[in-house]
Order: sequence, then C-alpha cells, then structure tokens
Amino acid sequence: MFEACGHYLIVKLEPVIGEKVSAGGIVLAETVKDKKRQQSAGQYAEVINVGVNCWAGFTDPDGNCAPWCKAGDRVMIAQYAGQAFPVDDTLPKDEQTEAERMRLIKDDDVLAVEVSDA
Repeated sequence: MFEACGHYLIVKLEPVIGEKVSAGGIVLAETVKDKKRQQSAGQYAEVINVGVNCWAGFTDPDGNCAPWCKAGDRVMIAQYAGQAFPVDDTLPKDEQTEAERMRLIKDDDVLAVEVSDA
C-alpha cells in the first residue's frame, strides 16, 4: 500500500453506474448526449490517504488553515484528474480491478466534499 506525500491524496474511484466498457477497457457512450455529459461530469471517489501538506496555504476568512477532507470522506474530483496507479499483472483479477480504481490526485483537484445531514 502507498501513502500520499506532500500535497497529494490517494482516492479510490467509485464505479460509474450503467457505463458500458469495451473488451479493451474503453468506456463507451451510447449517444452524443451521454458522451457530452460524461466529459463534463465529475467523478466520485473515497479518500484513502491524505498527504501531510494538503491545503497548506489555503486559509478560511479567519486566517485558519484546515484540511478540506479526511480519509473515509466521499469527494467529487474532475473526471480525468490525477495519476492512475500501475497495475501488477501478477495480481488476481479482483485485486487488479481494485488497483485500477486507485488514483493519486493533487489537493486542489478536490472539487466538493459530501456533507452528511447528521
């Protein structure tokens, strides 16, 4: 397992419901309207790990610096943000699928954090 450094986070992407994928792993849009929606859409993810310098320098109106999210939070990121992890072909297929969903993103790639009503 990796640990995020500096201004980076490790997130696990949520699967897109109803998407069609070709045998080569390319996501297929059914219509032009679907394709445009997918291109402008954000991607939901679960925060796995947060680097120690995330959001350093970002302050609220009172001058306080606080993290925007923490491990376990559900966030929205830009669809193509970040760097995918390399997948080890020697892993079992289910572990390869999990690895394909992991991404390393910059702290300012977090567009929104899910807020609970509790």
